[in-house]
Amino acid sequence: MKIELTAGCTVDSLLVNGRKFETLPYNEIRNVITILLDWYKDTDLCNDILRNIVYSKGEFKDGYTCEQCGDFVETYTLEI
Repeated sequence: MKIELTAGCTVDSLLVNGRKFETLPYNEIRNVITILLDWYKDTDLCNDILRNIVYSKGEFKDGYTCEQCGDFVETYTLEI
């Protein structure tokens, strides 16, 4: 399997075996992700995927500014 990502300027494309990601059926996309997860067996990668899903699909629950460092702290919840 060959996955090619091109990003920058006005170019943004993701190809899987020479095919545009946007044209792949859902089951094929899911299979590619499963193959990558099984291949790398990397919990940090799984952590990134889960965080991305919860951040993009979860419900914003709370936010506040940390008094010590000034960072904005956010909580998102995803229930399925």
